[in-house]
This record gives sequence, C-alpha cells and structure tokens, in this order.
Amino acid sequence: MTTPSGTITLDNVQTEFGGTNPIGINEYYAGGIYVSAFVSGVPTSSTIDMNSLRNKTKISISNDKSSVNEAIVLLLLLLLLQLLMVLFFIGRQLVVQEQRLLMQWETVH
Repeated sequence: MTTPSGTITLDNVQTEFGGTNPIGINEYYAGGIYVSAFVSGVPTSSTIDMNSLRNKTKISISNDKSSVNEAIVLLLLLLLLQLLMVLFFIGRQLVVQEQRLLMQWETVH
C-alpha cells in the first residue's frame, strides 16, 4: 500500500509505516524506527512535514537467512575459483621453470 497522494493524515502514515499511539510526525524520519532510509523524499533530519510523507510506500528489507546463506556460498565459490586459478598459474610456472632447468642441465651434461 502507499500513503495518499492528496490529503494525508498521521493515521495514513501510521497505517503504511507502523507505529503506536499517540502518533508523532517525528517518528517518521527516513532511517528512523519506521521509515527506511531508502524511502526517497523523506528527510532524515531537520524539518519533516506531511508533504514529505505523501505518496510513500514502506520498503521492507529482507532478513531472509537463506538469501544471505546463498550469497555467502556464492562468495566462497568465487574465492575457491580464484584460488584454483592461482594454483594453476603457479603450477604452470613451476612446470616451465622445471623445463628450463632440465634444458640447462642437458646442455651442461
């Protein structure tokens, strides 16, 4: 739901964002208890008025642990892939170095 774009009351704001009675407009700063910092046009400090709360929608930030776990697993897989690439590169460098040393040894003997 969204707060009205026309006439708006603190009840409308409380219905959208939550809160308890008595309702105070100072509860609805962006980044505060009820309004996410990601709601554009709502001040984070200084003067707040009803105009800045018109046509606003509550943004819920997911605290879904499975999404966080998936992100961690993907990050770990990327790190593992990078490690494997580094090990491959080091292994390849060692093979090249070994071939050079073998050629030098064969030249001397």
